[in-house]
Parts: sequence; C-alpha cells; structure tokens
Amino acid sequence: MPSQLNTIVINITLDGQNYPEWAFCVETALRGYELLDHLTDGPPKLQQDRSNAADVKTWQKHDGKVMAAMINSTKQSMILSLSKCKTAKAIWSSLKARYVQESGALLHTLMQQTHSIEQQDMSVDEYYSAFGRLWDP
Repeated sequence: MPSQLNTIVINITLDGQNYPEWAFCVETALRGYELLDHLTDGPPKLQQDRSNAADVKTWQKHDGKVMAAMINSTKQSMILSLSKCKTAKAIWSSLKARYVQESGALLHTLMQQTHSIEQQDMSVDEYYSAFGRLWDP
C-alpha cells in the first residue's frame, strides 16, 4: 500500500433506503484501494517493544480515510448517530445492523400484511389500493 493514499470517493449517498447499493459501492471502492479489511478487522496491536509502531500509525491513517469516505457519503442527518464509532469497522457494523435488520423486519411485516389481504367483496380498484397502502409508508 502506498504511503500516500488519495481521498476515497464513494459516488452514492446513503439515505437509509439505499443501503445495499451504498454498501456495494463502499466495498468496491475499498477493494480498489486494498482497504476492504478495514470493514472487518480491527487495528493491529502495538507490540510491547513498539517495533510495529509505524504499521499501527499507517493503519490508523488509512482507517481515518476509510471513515471519512463513509461519513462523506452519508446523508447529513444520519452522521451524528455515528459519532461514537471510532473505527471504520465500527461505522460499517453500526450501519449494517441498522439497515440490514430493519429491512429484514420490514420485509417480514410486509409479507405478513400482504398475505392477510383478501379481495372478497372488494373491487379490483379497492384491492389494488389496499396493496398500495402497504407499500406507501
């Protein structure tokens, strides 16, 4: 990895509804910079004799750039909720937990509600509207 790392650009802004697309773009960009492991691995431990101090400092610098790329590609109203995250991995884990679990729960709820709608005496327009009310929120 070169000592000078250019700014990492993520060309999509996470707005809460586009998490899968955003996550794919983040992973792709970081793979290009050979920094994908910052989403899964923590920082290297400083050896007692400090023999790896330069490596630890380089990792911290690169992690800061990964964090900046993720924050800069996140809707402004969502940024403060990430302020306690001290590493790129922590940001990644927080957003993944929020949006993957929420979308899974939402999908489950929608499936249950969809199965409960029965046309019975409804006209086609009324039946269609009933489905529309599920998807609008």
